Amino acid sequence: MIPLKSCMFGLFLLVAASECQIISIPLERMKSPRQLMAELDTDIEKAMKLGKPKPPPRTNDSVALFKYLDSEFYGVISVGHPAQKFNVLFDTTWSNTWLPSSKCSYFNIPCQLRHKYNSKKSTTYIKNGTAFNVKLDKENMTGFLSTDVFHVAHLNLNQTFAEIVSVPWIYTFTKADGVIGLAYSTYAVDGVTPLFYNLIKKKLVVQPVFSFYMNRDITTPRGGNLFLGGSDSKHYQGNFTYLPVTRKAYWQFHMDGVEVIVGARKAAAFCPKEKGGCETILDTATSTISGPIEDIKVINELIDASSSYFGRYKVPCNTVHKLPEINFILGEKNFTLKGREYVQQMTFLGLTTCFSAFVINPDVSDFMWSLGASFVASYYTELDLGQNRIGFAVANE
Repeated sequence: MIPLKSCMFGLFLLVAASECQIISIPLERMKSPRQLMAELDTDIEKAMKLGKPKPPPRTNDSVALFKYLDSEFYGVISVGHPAQKFNVLFDTTWSNTWLPSSKCSYFNIPCQLRHKYNSKKSTTYIKNGTAFNVKLDKENMTGFLSTDVFHVAHLNLNQTFAEIVSVPWIYTFTKADGVIGLAYSTYAVDGVTPLFYNLIKKKLVVQPVFSFYMNRDITTPRGGNLFLGGSDSKHYQGNFTYLPVTRKAYWQFHMDGVEVIVGARKAAAFCPKEKGGCETILDTATSTISGPIEDIKVINELIDASSSYFGRYKVPCNTVHKLPEINFILGEKNFTLKGREYVQQMTFLGLTTCFSAFVINPDVSDFMWSLGASFVASYYTELDLGQNRIGFAVANE
């Protein structure tokens, strides 16, 4: 056998066989498309202008959600050109969209701790200037309106939003920079059209529906998805239970009761149907479940939770698996949460603490209860703006 390296190679395709037999396969150079079109008397310039066929416009999309300390679910968007990135809460209790402004005071610490929108760095910025002022608790959130291109997942649209120059202290420890409001337009400050309404108006979504899948798996920072334009069946089981919206401001609906089940016994019941039930809202900006002060105190006593800081109640982490089930009665069906689903496990600087999701609602004038991510993580939630209804289905883990 002659060593292969001793064979001579030419500028043609070579195939080595036994005894270094060389087979030559002649290669022919084909004419380019431009040459062929010239021979066929085809107008090259017109052909070039036709270009590639445009892909169909994208409709429906999803935004990846991330979680912070098992208490906050946020997504990433960008605004303007060049893009300025922000972490935002997709909040069903706000109608307006707002971001901290680069024009905020140097002494406004909550603003300085966040990414800030800078209109001078965006070529797509449109000035508005209308004053924006909202009272939150005992503080005012102030700023002014601006318009720019929002990039949400793969969808792009012009959106009017509030540039905030005074961010309240309650946002100091949140991960999100700002908020995209998903509540009804009737609740919007300064008559601004909410972002999802604009998606519908511009036909960027097929259906006037959005939905939440939230994942509280502590082993991953991923927190689920916000689906724009519909629901994703791979994230839930069975059919939705739909409830009509009772007030078009927040996403508000009627709940027929809350029950704490200890063993096989009903240990406590609140807002029972026979007494009229209670008005409830969906709050995707928080992981907590809030209710009237006396009801929350009783629930936390039954789950052996003790009062902690910032209005929270602490639960011994080693008792979570033994805690009672709690039923939320919606549409005459039980939506049950187990201890691991209504207790938040937070690890910070190596220290793990377990908190009850149940907190006090200080103002029950508009609604008595609110259901946050602790509930949504167990029950995939669909919000249908077209039919003014909210749907819940068992979420896949």
